[in-house]
Amino acid sequence: MIIIGAAALAVILVAVAVIVATRDKPSADPQGGQNPGGQQSGAPQNTPRPSDAVSAYLQALAAGDATAALSYSADPAPTGPLLTNEVLAESRNRMQLTGIDVPVVDDQNVKSVSATYTLGSSVVNETFDVVKVSGTWKLSRAVKDLDLAFIVDGPVPVKINGVKVTEESVAVLPGSYAFTTGLPYVSFGSKNVVLVRSPYVDADTYNIQSQLTGAGKKATISAAKKSFSKCLKTHSLTPKNCPQKFKSKYSYNKSSITWRQAGKDPFRKPSVTFSGTRARVQVPIDLKLSGSCSYQGRSGNCSGSLTGTSVAVIKVTAKPLKVKWL
Repeated sequence: MIIIGAAALAVILVAVAVIVATRDKPSADPQGGQNPGGQQSGAPQNTPRPSDAVSAYLQALAAGDATAALSYSADPAPTGPLLTNEVLAESRNRMQLTGIDVPVVDDQNVKSVSATYTLGSSVVNETFDVVKVSGTWKLSRAVKDLDLAFIVDGPVPVKINGVKVTEESVAVLPGSYAFTTGLPYVSFGSKNVVLVRSPYVDADTYNIQSQLTGAGKKATISAAKKSFSKCLKTHSLTPKNCPQKFKSKYSYNKSSITWRQAGKDPFRKPSVTFSGTRARVQVPIDLKLSGSCSYQGRSGNCSGSLTGTSVAVIKVTAKPLKVKWL
């Protein structure tokens, strides 16, 4: 009996110790209290006041939690390839959302809530439409649709914050969005970032234009020069796919035909333009021709000159680069 009683007493003491230890531990607050690692769970907070929905939405954007931000949108919640934490993270790497100021609004009959925040270096003053859904407040609009019809139908692929898009319209959260091609020789230039200030302000995507990169310009000039040098070694008055187009009344011995550059290096300062997927390299032509020839039964050595301009067209979206002389 004494042994059994001692064992029972030990069990009771252990139970008491467990209860005391549990009481000493802080409990997590499901409404935004302790959150190890500083990561949001994506679960929406309770929003009993109209201003709570706007504040929670902006705080979620500032934290890079796209899932949480979208949860404050009135049903159905928006969906799309750019409405992800990864896409929002790249936006935050360029521009932080800070200085959130949402005055408290308790009125249960309001239809909009004003807010101020800073996106990058731009101060945004916006009024958000709100609606009450099942006892909690949400935003009538949480995303902005970007018009991409003018660019996704083009010959160059379009990526936004690293995600390839093919739709003519795509939904995004407020933030910064970089347009890229994923190609080594074609980009959308240095002004390829579009700022989406709020779900209500139009974002200017119409200035996004594809252009040749610095590496692309060097590569096309190099390809054209290599083709030009090869053309100079041909034994023909009009070699195929070359800038030489020489007509003569003399009959040349083909194997004796030689070409040489008479003027300055035509590729020292060539004119390079770009359209669609093709670069055009325009160069001056100043060539000398020589070779054995015959005319009306007489034979001898003939010479000639060829001057003017020529254009090499190069498709830069495929490798190796292929040159076509016009």
